This record gives sequence, C-alpha cells and structure tokens, in this order.
Amino acid sequence: MATIRNRDGKTIIDWPGHTVRQIIEGAADLRGADLHGQDLHGLDLTGADLTGADLSGANLTGAHMNDAWLAGADLSGADMTGASLHGAHLAGAVLRGAHLDGVQMYCADLHEADLRDVAACGAQMACSTLIDATIAGANLRDADLSSTDLCRADMTGADLSGCDLTGAFMDYETADALGARLSMPAPDTPAPEIGM
Repeated sequence: MATIRNRDGKTIIDWPGHTVRQIIEGAADLRGADLHGQDLHGLDLTGADLTGADLSGANLTGAHMNDAWLAGADLSGADMTGASLHGAHLAGAVLRGAHLDGVQMYCADLHEADLRDVAACGAQMACSTLIDATIAGANLRDADLSSTDLCRADMTGADLSGCDLTGAFMDYETADALGARLSMPAPDTPAPEIGM
C-alpha cells in the first residue's frame, strides 16, 4: 500500500495496491506532497500540480514535467538531468544545488526562483523568465539563454561562459560587477519580435 502525505504528515493520497510511482504518474493534483528523496526518473508529470511540493533530493532524471505547476516547490538537490520542463511554472521554487544539466526548459517561468549553485551545463532555457531570480554561483556554461529575461537576477559568481545570450534581457554591467563569468560581449542586437 502506498500513501503520499503533505509536509505536515497529513495523507493526501492513499491507494492500496499501488506503488508511489503509480500514484504519482496517475495523479494530477500533488499540491504540497512530500516526495523528497523519491525515485521519480522518467515519470510523465505533464501538467501536474506540484505547487509547494517537497521534491528535494528526488531523482527526476528524464522526467516529463511540461506545463507542470511547481510554484514554491522545494527541488533543492534534486537530480533533474535531461528532464523536460517546457512551459513549467516554477515561480518562487527552490532549486538550490539541483542538477539541471541538459534540461529542456523552454519558456519556463522561474521568476523569484532560487537557483543558487545549480549545475545546468548545456541547459536549454530559451525564452524563460528569471526576473528577480537568484542564480548566484550557478554553473550555466554553454546553456541556451536566448531571449531569456534575467532582469534584476542575482548573478553573483555565476558561470555563464559559452551561453547563448542572444536577445537576453539583462544588465550586463551589473552582471560583470557581480563577478558573473561571461565569455561573449553583450549583444548589440535587439530581442527578436514575436509575431502572432
């Protein structure tokens, strides 16, 4: 019998005869679920509501979380290598120290998210929103941040070398002053217009 509880220990899902993986893949509403340390690799969580869930230390490698709601979720230390999070809502989420190498995260909402010390080499994060996010100490080498909004993001000590920053919205002077490592000059071309 598998039971999923919230952070306060209250049972939110109880399905006798099912594994935790079966419950999670079949549930659309996992708000506040305590899933820390769970092996959830390769699961299809497309569109799932994991708002405020504890996924710290979870194995989410190769998981499909497109359009998932993860606002305020704790993903600190989670391994999300190769996961797909296109259009995911991660506003205010904590991803501190998470492994995001090779993650596919186009058009994701990460405003006010805590991405301190993440490893996200080669991450595909084009057209995402990182307004007021903290990416201090993050390793984003060779990531695609084209047309990404990094306004007011704390980039102290972040490694952005080799990133595609074409059309990115950010204050390059502030990034330089904070010690962010940029291996390319600030782009002098305006952001591309998006047609209807």
